[in-house]
Amino acid sequence: MEAMRSLIPLVLLIVSCLAEFNLTQSEGKSSCRASLGGASQSEIHKAFILQLNSDEDCAWTLERPENKSTRIVFSHFQ
Repeated sequence: MEAMRSLIPLVLLIVSCLAEFNLTQSEGKSSCRASLGGASQSEIHKAFILQLNSDEDCAWTLERPENKSTRIVFSHFQ
């Protein structure tokens, strides 16, 4: 529960995001990758929502312009 409280300040509302999402299959398990961010300012304040399976091993790269903030929210963390 304490770990969950420490993650609350992180929010999954990505400021200035361009999203590229790829799902691949490897060894019978699905893995996910997403690249978020970049130079485009056209997606300001757009939420990027991922629908994932419980057995997925995910990695994200977040990029943001200098002097801009990023909020990340995990609705469930285990």
